[in-house]
Amino acid sequence: MLKNLIDFIYDSPSSFHAVESTKEILDKNGFEELVLNQRWNLRVGGKYYVTKNLSAIVAFVVNFRRYRKRWI
Repeated sequence: MLKNLIDFIYDSPSSFHAVESTKEILDKNGFEELVLNQRWNLRVGGKYYVTKNLSAIVAFVVNFRRYRKRWI
């Protein structure tokens, strides 16, 4: 696990590289990319991620049958 972290850091000298590396990891683990300006069709149990300006990424898993907006 530590080697994976070191490899990730080495392969990610900038936020752009880190996002690309993270996308590869998420894709390999069954996550689906969403587009910010398109309607999302989320499913219970679905695994998703979204990027912004190729320099930020957010991933999440839908675990509830009812959706509520909750800002933290």
